[in-house]
Amino acid sequence: MLLPAANAAADAPWTTGTPVGITRGSSVVTPAGNTVFLTTRTSTPRSTDLTTVGRDGLVRAPRHLTLTSASASVFGYDGILIVGKASASQTAVAIGTAAGGPLRVRALPSRAGHVIGVAVNASGDVAVIGGSGPSGHTLGPQARSVWRLRRGAKTFEESLRFDHQRAVVGATASVTPSGGILLAWQQNSQIRTRRSTPAGTWGARQALGHVSGDGITIHAVTDDSGRQTVAWRTYWAGVDSEGYGLLEYATAASGKPFGPAQTAEPGFTGSAGAFILVPGGPAGTLLAWTGADDQARSVVRAATLTGGVLGAAQQLSTNGMNSVLANAAVGPAGQAVVSWDAYTYGTTSTPAGDHCLHAAARTASGPFGADEQISQSCDYDQTFIKVETGLAIDADDLHPIASYVGRDGNARMALREPIAG
Repeated sequence: MLLPAANAAADAPWTTGTPVGITRGSSVVTPAGNTVFLTTRTSTPRSTDLTTVGRDGLVRAPRHLTLTSASASVFGYDGILIVGKASASQTAVAIGTAAGGPLRVRALPSRAGHVIGVAVNASGDVAVIGGSGPSGHTLGPQARSVWRLRRGAKTFEESLRFDHQRAVVGATASVTPSGGILLAWQQNSQIRTRRSTPAGTWGARQALGHVSGDGITIHAVTDDSGRQTVAWRTYWAGVDSEGYGLLEYATAASGKPFGPAQTAEPGFTGSAGAFILVPGGPAGTLLAWTGADDQARSVVRAATLTGGVLGAAQQLSTNGMNSVLANAAVGPAGQAVVSWDAYTYGTTSTPAGDHCLHAAARTASGPFGADEQISQSCDYDQTFIKVETGLAIDADDLHPIASYVGRDGNARMALREPIAG
């Protein structure tokens, strides 16, 4: 079932994106309302600065990390996890709070190899998937091992080594609230899962479904009740000139096997195959993705998984635009906001229109509202979509906060009025 498309873009309840004095900073936003921008120092040796901007726009003094190629994740109320290269052969993580204070740096053993995936729960338990580099397999990096860093620990420990390493691709992980690990990967044309207890004991593998194609992306999440969801998107190139995709998922109640694979949407274009899973407490897990309409334009859709059942999908983006998913966030009671890049198609004689960052929001119990424009002057730099677009709902007063990079190269923040209900 597909709910009606969103209304035409509304007068946006967002503040104008305000430059924060940082250039080209990838960013994340925490439920505490703090935005952290990561910027690379080009001096030798290269390193990374972390600059926090409060919801009030106050810019705090940057913190310096001797890591390169750094990326950030959010956990809990205000936690941040930074992953980057400590040297040519070693990766490290830094753990702390967005508000400030020291960052605890923990190095991975060099034999962990290239970091393929990282997961962290609200308490700060970390799981890292290590393996080959990006060119390790035609379908992506090959996973070799799983490493865990228990909250408060000083060193990583190897938790699992994959069998038949060369066939393990697309690996991803989720850390449960109690510290167990859910793994999902593709092996021998099957989506497979395996789970560990908080003590580190691994259970049997379970196959979720057969897949084939030229590429695959897998995500896994665990909500507060312990229900787990694995979703995967398969892509075939060269079908109908743009490619063909299939978005599927499977869920499992806490401690139970996964149910059969279900289809969320078939047939969206390969160039627009992004999707995001966000656990949302009592409201269920939000699934947002880029699909396609009957005119082959990319559109953004979302639906909620509650008790393992996917509700009706709702189109969030306005018809007539090309829209590609950027980010999604869920609030403490199930309020949600989804953002995307919106632009008009270009032709050989007419260039593509300006890129604008848009969003739609919903209350804990209602459907998503109208398409809203965040970047008021269409100053959004689409080349930094996903990597540099932060989004969260302030857990204290339900203000959605978005961070992005403008076409002028300056990092910006926008604040939406609170989500009612």
